[in-house]
Amino acid sequence: IPVCVFLRLLGGIEFSQILWMELLCLITVFATGSWAALVAFWREKTFQTLAISVLGMVVFLGVVEVIVNLLPAGSSLYPWIAGLNPFRSLYEILNPLSLNTGLNAITVSAWPSLISLFVLGVALKAFTVLRLRVWNPSRSVYKATPKAEKETVIVKEKSRVIWSNPVIWREIMTKAYGRKVFVIKLAYFLLAGFTLWAAVTSEAVAEGVLYLGVIPPQGLAFAGIAWLSLVLANTQAVTSITTEKDSKTLELLLVTDITAREFVLGKLGGIFFNSKELILIPVLILCYLVSQGAFSTEGFMCALIGFLSLMIFAIVLGLHMGLTYDNSRSAIGASLGTMFFLFVGIGIFMILLVQARSSFALQLQSFLVFIVVGSAALHSALTHRNPSRALAISAWMLPFLTFYAITSFLLGGTLGVLVTILFAYGLPVLSMYIPAVSEFDVALGKTTYDKG
Repeated sequence: IPVCVFLRLLGGIEFSQILWMELLCLITVFATGSWAALVAFWREKTFQTLAISVLGMVVFLGVVEVIVNLLPAGSSLYPWIAGLNPFRSLYEILNPLSLNTGLNAITVSAWPSLISLFVLGVALKAFTVLRLRVWNPSRSVYKATPKAEKETVIVKEKSRVIWSNPVIWREIMTKAYGRKVFVIKLAYFLLAGFTLWAAVTSEAVAEGVLYLGVIPPQGLAFAGIAWLSLVLANTQAVTSITTEKDSKTLELLLVTDITAREFVLGKLGGIFFNSKELILIPVLILCYLVSQGAFSTEGFMCALIGFLSLMIFAIVLGLHMGLTYDNSRSAIGASLGTMFFLFVGIGIFMILLVQARSSFALQLQSFLVFIVVGSAALHSALTHRNPSRALAISAWMLPFLTFYAITSFLLGGTLGVLVTILFAYGLPVLSMYIPAVSEFDVALGKTTYDKG
């Protein structure tokens, strides 16, 4: 609020816009918090909770936009249904001239959105309360099992053969991430298919629209799906470690002869296997777009290699954060925060610089503040437990090179962008592998190299 009030002093902003924006943010937090609480009480596994929360919000916004486009012109339901999308309402608040084209006095209001989101949040809260004891029954529900009068015959089931590396066997052959993971994958498939269909059949394709001057609608759809895949893979990687710590199963490794290398590679192999759909779908979409002529062969190869390198970075980053932080909330927050800063924050900041349409020298101060502060936060997150010169160099270098890669892409670069991405994200991957091995020893209180 103080920042918005300060902007009011610069002119061009009314107090009513600030008030409605803050109220909209508050009600949106209430609605999203209600949805997150519902999912948290419903699902037990951390990965399922995070994945369903993210996918649910994305699918909800997509459904709202579809309904809005299907409504007839002048429908009385339009403001209430459109108000369920807070981004649409926020745009109307920040750009009142887009809706008020006449000579009447310009007014700003977001009552339909506030009421719709508030009702949605209350409904989610009420449903959560009604289903709470069904999803999480109290201890009194469980009754003591009556003793059988006759001796029961114990039938021994055939045990399964465990591989030489039990870690990767558990990740692949058991349901380590819960029994409802297929629901998450199904929602991801539907979302990816709908996004691609909406982009390919949009009028922007026929009109030859290029976002930011270089990105076609199909490319924007691929970027969105790829970014969602990176976030979900990163979430699965970090929760694969935090779940082990929360359930105290990581301590069982103290009595085994498993080495740090076997544990880390086993976890990485299991994560890549369970994330195969998250990797395959964007690759198939990219192949389809190339067959339709949306990308050149050079652009296809650069996009493919770049996406795979970013996927490796996202998974290794999640594993590193899971081993670095003892608290699950801190590990998940640091891992997802890093992903959003690198792939969303820097991109949005760069777009703001472009839209400002002024000399870069005049914006140099804000650029340095954003990049330097972000690099410092990234350095603190990566070297939280094990200070490392390689990680420190990676943390301070990564935001600058990411900004350079995005800028070069907007200027029409391809191979140079790929080389920058491989170097910028390859060095952190190599720098995080060895700390992951050492943190494994520290977390378990054992040493795998001092064996006499």
